[in-house]
Amino acid sequence: IDIHNHILPSPEAFPDFCGMFNARGYIQLQPLEEEGWAMMRQDGRDFRKVQRNCWCPETRLKEMDDQGVDVQVLSTVPVMFSYTSPPAEGLHVARFL
Repeated sequence: IDIHNHILPSPEAFPDFCGMFNARGYIQLQPLEEEGWAMMRQDGRDFRKVQRNCWCPETRLKEMDDQGVDVQVLSTVPVMFSYTSPPAEGLHVARFL
């Protein structure tokens, strides 16, 4: 059992929360030209480069099989918790995730 792993929606499904709420600080996920990678961006700056295993179940399951892992406990990346967001916005993000 692997008790610490993170997941994200796919870059294609990732909403533009900044545009939706007319606010700054929300993470955006932009696909990169490099196959299987995306860039998490916050306020126009690169935040973290992530691999396909963050959003692709097939990739994650193959990696689990390769590593002999039967179960993973998943949560979103902590920056997505939106602690400083107004409650209604934070609720919307939480429900999406």
